[in-house]
Parts: sequence; C-alpha cells; structure tokens
Amino acid sequence: MSRTIILDAFYGQLSDFLTELGRVFPDAKEVGVAQTKAALLRRTNPALALTQMVTMLGPYEYQIRTRNADDFLCLPVVGDILQSYWSQMSPENKSVVWAYIILLLDLAKRYTG
Repeated sequence: MSRTIILDAFYGQLSDFLTELGRVFPDAKEVGVAQTKAALLRRTNPALALTQMVTMLGPYEYQIRTRNADDFLCLPVVGDILQSYWSQMSPENKSVVWAYIILLLDLAKRYTG
C-alpha cells in the first residue's frame, strides 16, 4: 500500500472518528477544535500526525490493544476529549472508540514502518 493511500485512509478515519465524537457529544467544543487541527495538519504537514501517534502511543500499544481504559486514560498523551467523556459513553461507544484508536495506530505504524 502506498504512503499516500495510508495518509488518506488515516485522515479519513480520523475525520470519521471526530465526527462520531461530535455526534455523540454535540456540546463538546474540543471536538470541533480537534477537527480544525486535524484539517490544518493534513494540509501543512500530513506525516506529522502519524509519526507522533507512533511515538506517543506506540509505547502503550499493549494497553490499547487490550482495551485497558484504566491505564490508557491516565496517560498524558490521551486527549481531554476522551478523559472528560469516557465515563459518559455507553459500552458500544467505548468499543467504537477503541476500534478507531487501534485502526489509527495500525495505519500510523504502517506508514512509519
């Protein structure tokens, strides 16, 4: 898979993820800010998000893949959106969040690997 395709897939999934968070938490201004940041980053330095994701989340891959929320949510790299709203999410929404995080990490690792 080409790096361009991986970049497009990553940002497409990130956009979908943030859109879903915005749908579930319409009053969360942080989601709109994150969407703006992601769009700006995609236009200015698209590889940065993927390399930073691997750098910042890679060391915690075990906690992510085992869906260990207690450890994961305490990490300084986890955004305020997830820390603030995790307890309000349904089990189904939590499962979707984990799926997105795992998918984004996999795409980032494929891009940087």
